[in-house]
Amino acid sequence: MKPSRGQTFLIALILSAVAIAVATAVIVHGLTARRYHEPELPEAWAHRENPLRSDPESASRGRAIYMLKGCVLCHGAHADGKGSAAKGMTPPPSDFANGDVLKTHSDAWLFWRISEGKRGTGMPSWSGALTEQERWDLVNYLRRFEKR
Repeated sequence: MKPSRGQTFLIALILSAVAIAVATAVIVHGLTARRYHEPELPEAWAHRENPLRSDPESASRGRAIYMLKGCVLCHGAHADGKGSAAKGMTPPPSDFANGDVLKTHSDAWLFWRISEGKRGTGMPSWSGALTEQERWDLVNYLRRFEKR
């Protein structure tokens, strides 16, 4: 039995909808995969040493910078990624309070990320707004969350 014209149209419509859904999923997956890809630390930054690692005053300065320069807006008062501006950000701001980011990344990596930002996200480059010492101070402040 030959399908009616209405049945043929319905089958074509369903197949078109499935094709569009599959194509959309592939495109979204491709864009998402690129957006969330975390690159390796560039070689030029890999051998940077934290010159203020053992300076207790550095973390205090870092806290002041974190609170006053805007880090708190996205990363939150407790560095948990739940700041007032974080809602709807994709990907969300890093959660330093749970310790995973800090356990898996070196001081050089954190300094690089603060300095260069993260393309495709809300994380800006701070190299033009903060001095090198201020960026190391931020690294030292963030490291305090590792010990909690």
